[in-house]
Amino acid sequence: MGNLLFLKNNDRCMKKIVSISLFFLISATIWLACKKEVEEEPFLTIEEKTISFKKEASSKAILIKTNIDGWMVKVPSNANSWLTATKEGQNLKVNVKTNTSGAREAILKVEGKGLVREVKVYQLGDKPEILVDIQNIKIEKITEKIEFTVTTNVEYEIELPNWITHDSKKQLEENKGYKHWFNVAKNTEESPRTATIKVQSKGLSTPIIKRVFITQSAGYEGSDASSIESDIKLKIHRGTATSHQNGTPIENSFDGDMATIYHSNWSNGGANYFPITIEYFFETPQDVDYMMYYPRNEGYNGHFKQVEIQVATEANPSYVKLKDFDFKGNGKVTRVEFSPITKAKSFKLIIKSGYGDGQGFAAAAEMEFYKKNTGSFDPTSIFTDITCSELKPNVTDEQIQNISNPFYKSIAQYMKLGQYPSEFRIQNYRAWPNPDVYRERYRMQYSYSNLDNPTGIAVQEGEELVVFVGPTNGRQIQIKIQNLDLPGGDGFGNASYHPLYEGVNKFKAGKGGLIYLQYQTEDYQVAPQIKVHFATGKVNGYFDKTKHNDADWNRLINATTNKYFDVIGEKSHICFPVESYKTHTGSRGRALIEQFDKLVEQTHQFAGLTKERGKELPNRSYFQVMYKGFMYCTAYRTSYNATTMATLCNPDKMGAASDKTKTDVWGPAHEIGHAHQVAPVFMWKGMTECTVNMNSMNIQTAWGIPTRLEVESMQGEGGYNNRYEKAYNLGIVLKRAHADIANNSQNKADVFCQLVPFWQLNLYFSKVKDDPEFSVKLYDKIRAVQQKSTINDGEYQVDFTKTVSDLTQTNLIPFFEKWGFYTPIDKEVDDYGTRRVVVTSNYANDIKQQISGAGYTTLTDRIEYICDTNWMYFKNKASVVKGSASKNGSQITTSGYQNVVAYEVYKANELIFVSNKNSFNIKQNVTNDIVIYAIAYNGERTQVTF
Repeated sequence: MGNLLFLKNNDRCMKKIVSISLFFLISATIWLACKKEVEEEPFLTIEEKTISFKKEASSKAILIKTNIDGWMVKVPSNANSWLTATKEGQNLKVNVKTNTSGAREAILKVEGKGLVREVKVYQLGDKPEILVDIQNIKIEKITEKIEFTVTTNVEYEIELPNWITHDSKKQLEENKGYKHWFNVAKNTEESPRTATIKVQSKGLSTPIIKRVFITQSAGYEGSDASSIESDIKLKIHRGTATSHQNGTPIENSFDGDMATIYHSNWSNGGANYFPITIEYFFETPQDVDYMMYYPRNEGYNGHFKQVEIQVATEANPSYVKLKDFDFKGNGKVTRVEFSPITKAKSFKLIIKSGYGDGQGFAAAAEMEFYKKNTGSFDPTSIFTDITCSELKPNVTDEQIQNISNPFYKSIAQYMKLGQYPSEFRIQNYRAWPNPDVYRERYRMQYSYSNLDNPTGIAVQEGEELVVFVGPTNGRQIQIKIQNLDLPGGDGFGNASYHPLYEGVNKFKAGKGGLIYLQYQTEDYQVAPQIKVHFATGKVNGYFDKTKHNDADWNRLINATTNKYFDVIGEKSHICFPVESYKTHTGSRGRALIEQFDKLVEQTHQFAGLTKERGKELPNRSYFQVMYKGFMYCTAYRTSYNATTMATLCNPDKMGAASDKTKTDVWGPAHEIGHAHQVAPVFMWKGMTECTVNMNSMNIQTAWGIPTRLEVESMQGEGGYNNRYEKAYNLGIVLKRAHADIANNSQNKADVFCQLVPFWQLNLYFSKVKDDPEFSVKLYDKIRAVQQKSTINDGEYQVDFTKTVSDLTQTNLIPFFEKWGFYTPIDKEVDDYGTRRVVVTSNYANDIKQQISGAGYTTLTDRIEYICDTNWMYFKNKASVVKGSASKNGSQITTSGYQNVVAYEVYKANELIFVSNKNSFNIKQNVTNDIVIYAIAYNGERTQVTF
């Protein structure tokens, strides 16, 4: 049972009269006047935030401490009938009419120069009532006192939890109730605690009960940032533009809506289209420190490039050039700093260039102008620097208690106690390169991650973020807040971006989710680290393989505050649901990220993009969960449906199992393979889902996993033993063009059948010819092929045969003829959009003549039959050893045959079936006119007899 406090409404409190000397008043006035001349930062302080009235008509004035001359007060429209509020000098006078009904309340808003303060007004009525000025109190672990005010016309009692005790009270004017102060015991528990304070009437037949809900944290949370003043956004009164498109006027750039944009005229062909001039006017002159440019959220046209910025001031009404600024047309939110400008009347932006087709355009979602608000407390008086990351030596408890700003005071208190959660809140962030640079350099399809700096901080949408940033040395950084929780979608784009600047940053989170710091520079290898302190938001943490161990994994995964959790390695970065880790990863988080690192590293080795070769990909590969489709690769990520988490969060299924048949890495290996495809040289139309699987086969082979081509049964797709057998019969036997190797019942190309010849080349030259870097050399050569001015997919297919022949110094014409690379075709191919694939005899013959004319040795080995289980026969040049055979209807079974690379089945001297297995079904009865041969590596035939 908690403490019970009894009060009577007619209690009297001794009043202490405090006199203030005339000298003090004069001194204070002089000081404020001098302060205003030196320091023009606006402030707006109201100490009396609650006003109570009896039911009778009455008025009261409260002091407004401010240096803002034009402050004003707003009364909510639903209270206009009984409440008025007016400015009288430095006082706010509040008037209420007689209340003949129940109790009522309203919130006044006092505003000035972008600052807003609230005053709660309560008035009792004819009926018994209890009004409490606060319903929810959230306090820190170390909070020692709380307070609230009870306005009432009845006697009441307060019931308290056992960790809160009553300290003192002060009676309100006209006996309307009390203001109460309470002592709070320190929370020694490891988790937050909650309680309810009950305020209840006494002596009424039907009691009145009001509750105050209180939550006390188990540690620092930084949940209340109200004492950190935001910079002051200056209201734009009007704007003009020399060019605009109907429906996108200049007013859209200062309407407060990021979804509406200003856009210049779409007709941009004229020689004098640029420059485009836009102007912004203030209603009254304003002091300005910086300008914010918010590009359009959707689309790219109009992102500012070169802009000249001018200003007109009260002292100099004619425009004066401030600076030239390059926005780079990259679509990033940009802050343009000015030397402090006094009493600016208007700004002129002369836009000389912008991103887009033709000459380009000019567009903006919002333009904003700001006055910095430094506040009255200097944090460097207590902390070692502006990041507030460490207390100065010898700072005393008394100094901390005297900090006027409660936000800074809380940080200092926890630091003094050694209990501030700095592990993720305060970090030094390294620079990373822009992954797009490497995509272009290595002709990749998609860029690697741009989220290489997870912060371990989570935030709710609309939550106030306070971020302290150390010296940036002029470099630009920003955060991305990303919420992957998007049912039916992919949360990568469900995000908001916020630039950060040196010093104190305060803003509302545009989205909820996990925070990533983006710090990208060309000189990333030598760029200095930037210290950043996230003083608000919740610590969600992340696991970093390079600094955390297995014990850390268990600690971190059980302390998460968000639905998702980042795990980073040296090459990879995964972000999956916490519950998926707990269910499928268990305590093996380090083992899991090691498998993803191995996956990425093996991909780099296969594609020749390694540090040892001077072609490193510095950015990590980012793997994330989503809620649509199945799996895919796109810009900056590969994405996986939540239904796949049982595989992707299980280290054994991701390759750690000793029994490799229990692994399932094909999917992520396939998706990261998409990032490395070189279009159109090795990804002509029809090859998007084909050549990508070279990497999946690479991973399976390197990790000792039986490959899908070899072990995946095709009994349900034509009755074939495996994918090799299916490809032999639908490609080689039917003499199909490679672009048309199809399942006859579907008339649709089979990408696995099309994959076989590409993988066979890798098997032969890497294993038989002892060139483990064959794939590396192939990718190098592919990346160096000059792209044609007009895409002709059939020509790229034929050109590939020469590329490989030149690389290996081998005439590979017989091999490519078997697989239909030269077979004429003119077909519409649907491959994420349709385009015709055309191979003509003339072009094919021309390329074949070039290969033949090069004088290369012609390949005689029958590598159209090489596979994962017989390549050693080619390497050992092994002859066929005859065994026995049996037949049963259409089924053939051999026993004891050795070194056979394939069985060819002929009828009337025509090839009708091929298999690489000892038991196979030829789809028709084995009659006397059917002849079967066991084929050696070099094509020698040994007839199979029964």
